[in-house]
Amino acid sequence: MRAPRRIGAPACDTPVPPGAPSYFLEMERQVLEPELNMLRIPYEIINDPSKLQKSIAGAKVAAREYGTPIALLLSGDFLS
Repeated sequence: MRAPRRIGAPACDTPVPPGAPSYFLEMERQVLEPELNMLRIPYEIINDPSKLQKSIAGAKVAAREYGTPIALLLSGDFLS
């Protein structure tokens, strides 16, 4: 089991999920992450649907504490 991703961590180590459309992976790496970094929006990539509820709760707390939007990017099993 992989350790949870830090908010704002680069996704270059994100495993490619089986059957994931290549255009989505390219968009995630080349467009979404640089844009979020440029806008200084913290983000988390969620690959496992069972962790979604915990991630949403954490993002809600972080958004309140930081006073900024938090992005949750769905990947992995969400794509199949």
